[in-house]
Amino acid sequence: MGSRRYWYGLLGLSAAVLLYLWATPWPLGVPGEWEWDRVRGPVVQWIPGWFLMGGVAAAYLAVVWSGLHWGMDGLKRNVALWLAGLSLAGFAWLGAVQEFAAPPNCLGKAAWVLYFPGSSGYFTIARSETDDVTEFLRSYENRMEQGDVLHVGTHPPGLFLLYHVALDVCERFPSVRAWVHRLEPGSYRESRQVIRETARPGRVVLTSSDRAVLWLVALLTQAAAVATVFPLYGVMRLSVGRPAAWMAVAFWP
Repeated sequence: MGSRRYWYGLLGLSAAVLLYLWATPWPLGVPGEWEWDRVRGPVVQWIPGWFLMGGVAAAYLAVVWSGLHWGMDGLKRNVALWLAGLSLAGFAWLGAVQEFAAPPNCLGKAAWVLYFPGSSGYFTIARSETDDVTEFLRSYENRMEQGDVLHVGTHPPGLFLLYHVALDVCERFPSVRAWVHRLEPGSYRESRQVIRETARPGRVVLTSSDRAVLWLVALLTQAAAVATVFPLYGVMRLSVGRPAAWMAVAFWP
């Protein structure tokens, strides 16, 4: 009974916080520095997405519940298999949460964020400056000394190399490019179409390979995020049992 009251109380508190943030002008961030914008518009437009997202959430919780109640013995022998299932369910959950958000906060934002240099820059530099990877890495320290305080001036070169490899793969293998295109949601296609239509006259932007690279990197980023359950489970097992470790990593996605 005590455990049930705890969960009911936790759900009630979460709902109260959500309603308060939704119904009040409480800043979603640091006023004057950075804030998340609230999504505007009639609530009715989100109802279909809520139902679909609820279905995905139910499927994810079913995986978590199955692992907790039926998989504890299996976790002794097939922990990687159970964590892989949790990762796949988490991937679907993250995709649903993002895609069902109102534009421009849905998955279509990947095109904007990854393409424009102001928000990322890795793709732009990888496409134009990494033909000679050895020279790029040799001069990378000089790039860091230029003092750019944004992403491209403060991070190791790994993401540049990731984009370089993705560009090479998508250009060399049309089948991979076509497969990635088939995975693109409608919101992403709409965003990249806007980018093409608003480009300067005569400028070629977002070739077929470019479009595939941006979406492929978005998928890899989300996959890397949910795959964190593997090392996180291992860390948790150093101090707690399998059920507690499983529940802890289930909260990650």
